[in-house]
Amino acid sequence: MNNFIPGTVVSVMAGPIEHFGIVSDLEIGGMPCIISNSRRSGQVAEEPVNVFADGKTMKIHGYPSRRTPAAVIACARSQLGKAYNLVSWNCEHFIRWAHGLKVESPQLRIAVVTGLVIFALFYLSKKQ
Repeated sequence: MNNFIPGTVVSVMAGPIEHFGIVSDLEIGGMPCIISNSRRSGQVAEEPVNVFADGKTMKIHGYPSRRTPAAVIACARSQLGKAYNLVSWNCEHFIRWAHGLKVESPQLRIAVVTGLVIFALFYLSKKQ
């Protein structure tokens, strides 16, 4: 992990969803840190990689923007302590915002659409 560029997007599976974070330029006890917005902490937090990963395999997603690593980290840190909100400020919203990308949550969109389809199918099956 020490060779990852600060600002790199990483993730771990948290149940059925993927939890995203940003590699920091900070190390604690020789361990690199990750800045993420999680339901677990209830806010944007910077924590050692072992806390972020929680024993799970970490996936590297690369560096999705043209912002410098320093700019991405500064943006991310400016949100430390900001409360987590599944609908409007989750881990995907956070990492995309820090990278200057369109703020959205593809996983949330898929979950909502899937839920609506299931509801519609259930509703239609009951009408017959």
